[in-house]
Amino acid sequence: MVTYSAPTEVKAFSVYQNSWQSISYPSAQAAVFDSRDGYATLSAGGGTDMVWFSALTGRLVRRQSPNPVSVTFGPNCAVLQSAGAVTGYSPATDAFVALPAIGTGSLLLAQGSFGCYALIDDGISLTAFNGLTSRVTPAPNYVPFLAYTLGDTAAFAAGPLEMAFSALRDQWYLAPTSPSVTVMPMFEGIVRSVSGGYEAFSARTGTFSMLSTGSGALVTQAQGALTAFVTTAGGIDAFDPRLGRWVHRSEEHTSELQSRQYLVCRLLL
Repeated sequence: MVTYSAPTEVKAFSVYQNSWQSISYPSAQAAVFDSRDGYATLSAGGGTDMVWFSALTGRLVRRQSPNPVSVTFGPNCAVLQSAGAVTGYSPATDAFVALPAIGTGSLLLAQGSFGCYALIDDGISLTAFNGLTSRVTPAPNYVPFLAYTLGDTAAFAAGPLEMAFSALRDQWYLAPTSPSVTVMPMFEGIVRSVSGGYEAFSARTGTFSMLSTGSGALVTQAQGALTAFVTTAGGIDAFDPRLGRWVHRSEEHTSELQSRQYLVCRLLL
């Protein structure tokens, strides 16, 4: 995206739409500029006069409020709060959607390179807002959750009840009964250590896949496309969210296996 401000006008160019758009904005020169992965904002008067630009739709929208507005930003999602009212912004659909009041609860936004959703835990319910679809999806069950793990397109809530959320499918999924020891995000999924091994959740398929492990090491990264478990015996088990399952490679060919280990590490980095 490219933006250009005149004294009373804002122009913006979207590569996705290959077009310029303009809008009248008297506060253009005094406004505070913020740019994210899929959108940009100009804000004046403590958020009472804002312009939103979606690089995905190519549209400029001006929003005025009688009360100050605070904004929590994510790469492809934002949450606005004003006088107790909470609103989610979706740059993909150019929509502003009413969300549950946060009160003394928690607001969490996915970050990373593509974070596209927000979670609101108001102490009574757990709700996901999707910046890709502008949909609001309450979790089917609620308990006081102990911890949250947020990846770019998947989230995990841990506690007496454990659930995963897929922003690619707009759905919550109950995790198998084994409690989590640790939970790690990846770009399109979640990997958690459980008794006896590792369980991975795919945001693409909405399924969990269990890997029973012995001695070895897990190789993963929050921005990685793959997660791999390298055994001390030399085998590799790789989890690809597109497949939604673990794939094993034995130590039949040592030189080929070493190159595959290197390849997996390179993909993760």
